Amino acid sequence: MDIDALAPTLALLHASPDADHWALARQHLQRCLNSLSEPSGAWANQALLLPGGNWQRTAPGQWARGQAWAMLGLAEAVGRYGGEYAEAAGGACEYWTQRWGAAAASGRPRADEADPCAIAIASVALLRLWQCLPGRNAWCELACRQIAGLLTTSVRHGCFIGHRYRLDAQRTGLVETPCATFFLVEALRAQGQVLAGDGGVAGW
Repeated sequence: MDIDALAPTLALLHASPDADHWALARQHLQRCLNSLSEPSGAWANQALLLPGGNWQRTAPGQWARGQAWAMLGLAEAVGRYGGEYAEAAGGACEYWTQRWGAAAASGRPRADEADPCAIAIASVALLRLWQCLPGRNAWCELACRQIAGLLTTSVRHGCFIGHRYRLDAQRTGLVETPCATFFLVEALRAQGQVLAGDGGVAGW
């Protein structure tokens, strides 16, 4: 089970006219909450079901992009199901804010912090949740500062080298990918929608 699939899985299952698929979406969400999340708000990015029925997961809260994927999935959940998942979403966002928020907002995160792709994903999630959960203005402000930090000179010229990717068995590096570019554009679109105050939920 991988956290990066949570948001699209919920959206895909709810695109079906079959109510059984909607029920599967809720079950999958609950399984992710039970298997991948910590009370601190930290999320593991992956869990493997062992033959005995237990889940073996990666260390929670260590990978910024995994935490950002969790925030995006919870934003999808809050948008679809309401405040029932507000506490989990709030915990995930606060963990992000405390662990990576300051560095992300500065525009100069270190290599061992959050890559730009993670920052873009987290910004989309923060903006969506801000619209669904009243009073979370700090999330909107953080998202806007994070997005501003992403807009380097190279990005303004159309090149977003923002996805930390495994290059070989020993090395990782920042590369340009459709995934990172998509979420940068989505973050900018969501920010524009929020600042315009058009009444829609950012990204939907």
